[in-house]
Amino acid sequence: MPLTGIAVPTMTLLVEAYLVSRWVDITSVVIAQTIRWQRGFAELGPGDRCASSGTCSATLISNPVGTYAPDHTACRAGWGIGTKIRVTLGYDPTTGSTPTPVVVFIGRVREIVPGVGPHRSGRRVTFTATDWLDDAAEMTVQGVVAQVNKRGDEILTAVVAAAAIAPESADYDTGDSTFPYALDNVQDNQTRLLQVLAQVAQSEHGYVYLTGPGALTFEKRTARQTMTTPAASFDNTMMGFTVRYARGVRPSKVRVIVHPRIVDAAATTVLFYRYCISRGSPALPITAGATVTVFGPYGDPANAFERCGGTAMVTPITPDDYLANTAADGTGTNKSAQLTVVASFTASGVSFQLTNTDAGTIYVTGLSCRGKGIYNRDPVQVEDGTGTDLVTLDMPLQSDANVAASVAAEVLDLWSDANPCLMTFHTLTDARARAALGVDLGARVWAVETSTGVVRESYVQSIAQSVLPGPVIETTWGLVPASEATYWILESATAGVLGSTTWLGF
Repeated sequence: MPLTGIAVPTMTLLVEAYLVSRWVDITSVVIAQTIRWQRGFAELGPGDRCASSGTCSATLISNPVGTYAPDHTACRAGWGIGTKIRVTLGYDPTTGSTPTPVVVFIGRVREIVPGVGPHRSGRRVTFTATDWLDDAAEMTVQGVVAQVNKRGDEILTAVVAAAAIAPESADYDTGDSTFPYALDNVQDNQTRLLQVLAQVAQSEHGYVYLTGPGALTFEKRTARQTMTTPAASFDNTMMGFTVRYARGVRPSKVRVIVHPRIVDAAATTVLFYRYCISRGSPALPITAGATVTVFGPYGDPANAFERCGGTAMVTPITPDDYLANTAADGTGTNKSAQLTVVASFTASGVSFQLTNTDAGTIYVTGLSCRGKGIYNRDPVQVEDGTGTDLVTLDMPLQSDANVAASVAAEVLDLWSDANPCLMTFHTLTDARARAALGVDLGARVWAVETSTGVVRESYVQSIAQSVLPGPVIETTWGLVPASEATYWILESATAGVLGSTTWLGF
């Protein structure tokens, strides 16, 4: 119902679709009270370090009929699955200057459900769009070599650069940890990009998420330790507040697992072999002039059933790495010189392009590759606390047990006496409107809610917004506890002075 008797900021909503190489305003056909969007972390626990895919859904008025139905002859050019969607919020304040509008969601259409029938329902089309993290959940990592002595931001740069679809932009902190080896546990064309993003976030004990404008963001481990000023404050002024109490949310014991790697001293280990008749394998026939592609994962020589990573891979030469013959049993004429071998190495496997330049069929009677194997054989567990409410955190790229001990102590200290919560507010004042527009994931906020006894600072981990009559924007934040200690961070210009009330960061 319309708001009367109070001065309320006038909210503005802009919905755009990218049609035929340009952004087109489709706000006028959006039924305002149907549009909603959400971004951030699916869970609000100590182990949730990588955000899930964000979504946006709305119902459009298809006028004339079929305007937004993909199979209809009247459908707009460029509209369909994969069309980019952008939502922007702004407002005219009751006092003060008008802030710059903010993009709160950007993604691509993933589902369209046209209405049916001759009446009004036939002119309604509902769509759902998802952000880039949904693309990351579908894309596989391929063609990336093992990362040696790289930080989390450098690993992210490498895997995102190889992705078929890039995020709108990137904003990476310089990571606190340098990982001796990474991506050795990635299986080419099988491991999803989102899994690697999560591994980096977990191993750094930082965060990976998308901002409203679509920037892929990486927070290093100490980023929030130096963030002390709240971006918004609420003192019993929220419309709704829910505190979550559950097992595993307030742990009394924390276990952290790290994975020191074992690496071969020399690049002489055979990490892949196939078609080797000397080992009992059948030969590979290649007809004259033909090219055959062979992909092979690296395997642990000490355990034939375990995969491993590889680095310092050696360019194949004959007879060490490949052999060819006119006979399948190797008793004919040696044709290795007529076999062209091009090897492309990644962190976990090799792709061979084998070309027969001979006038007749030849048989590959041996094919292998050598390098330094990277083995993840003996994980190390570090624990803190003595209770039975256990939380286990895995840091798959981390090798330092000292980091594990610091993480266990930090999680136990921060989470043992605090809970995640959901807070809802409406844009009924300038301050609330600015919070709805200006506070994004990772921001620090202050909240007091007397009925639940919550008085603390928190970090925003999820954002869900929708349009109410007025128009008023309803915002729900998922909040996780923030430490109120002041940390001392080595070599930091702003947090590098150790005082009587300062804690040593890790």
